[in-house]
Amino acid sequence: MYTIEFNKKEMMKALTLLSKFVDRKRNTLPILQYVLITQYPRETRLTVVNNGETGKNTWARYVLPTAATQKEAPPVLVYFRDLKDTTSTLVNPVFEVTDTQEFYVKDTTTRIRMLTLPLEEFPACPDFPAYIFSFNRNFSDAINSVFPAVSSDFAREILTHINVFTQSGELWVEGCDGMKLIRKTVESVSQDIKWLIPYLAAKVIATRSLPCSLSVEKDCFFYSDYEAHYCGLDIIAQVPEGGSRYPDTNQVLPYLQDTDTRLVFTPKDWTAPLNQVVKTLKLAEHEYSIKLTANTGLHVETGDDLCTLDLPAEIVNIGENPTIGVNPINLLQSISNIPADKPTTIQWAKKVAPITVKQGKDLLAVVMPMYLSE
Repeated sequence: MYTIEFNKKEMMKALTLLSKFVDRKRNTLPILQYVLITQYPRETRLTVVNNGETGKNTWARYVLPTAATQKEAPPVLVYFRDLKDTTSTLVNPVFEVTDTQEFYVKDTTTRIRMLTLPLEEFPACPDFPAYIFSFNRNFSDAINSVFPAVSSDFAREILTHINVFTQSGELWVEGCDGMKLIRKTVESVSQDIKWLIPYLAAKVIATRSLPCSLSVEKDCFFYSDYEAHYCGLDIIAQVPEGGSRYPDTNQVLPYLQDTDTRLVFTPKDWTAPLNQVVKTLKLAEHEYSIKLTANTGLHVETGDDLCTLDLPAEIVNIGENPTIGVNPINLLQSISNIPADKPTTIQWAKKVAPITVKQGKDLLAVVMPMYLSE
């Protein structure tokens, strides 16, 4: 009998994070609802795998420190949901593993056996490459800023990825769903990088806000971050080869001119009012379109006079076209995850030209306009 002792708070944190990768569909492959528990001399690793909508595997592995004197238990594949629920219920739980790979969760009064599967059912996880890039927390913050523009429509699989690339010596990340694009710089780099990060991995990385290590090798994206006490998350995700299929979004970037209609605003002043506009249109089952007009600030109108409001903004210039139509959801998402207190510019040239949102030289969002009936 082998015993795996752990800090319950850290274990629940690990299981809660990994639950974001566990497929909850009833008709999914059984293996996608199990976690591989592997013990090493100084750590215990919990690994899950998800092949989502695309059939490409994404492995997530959380590492917890283990006392060096503990006897190493054999690896075992355990039903995830029962493991998480039982661990959260018991007071001071520990894991027990037998030589025949039976698995139990117990405390001083209770001992519960978990469902297990043969180890050969679990797809082998690629090893981390020898060479990796290290970034500070700015990387995950940048992923968080652009994630609202990533498509969740897996019929267009390539747009469900975040594009990571170098341009003019700067590392950029961008998301694009066909109706809006957001790109943000991370830091200066000397290497030529062209990576793709799948939707599920990007969604979790956006929440981490930690220094991390990254690499791409053999059509796999590798991510690793570690907190205090050697606790950390590894993500290994299969991706389309080399990012070559991602569209060249430089071709859709508008040419900005001083004669464009241009306003300066603070995102925190716009997010709540725009969110209320979206809720109003949803309740009325109305078309998601609004008219923006630059005057003393930015005047917003919906069709059928459902809602009107004035957003605070500094007018820099009113061009030939002070009015433009836009989907309020796309506009809201373009500013929802960017720094809320920084001065931000919004501008457009023509009624059929894209709307551009900029924060200095570090962040650019492009939102496609909507036709306004006269």
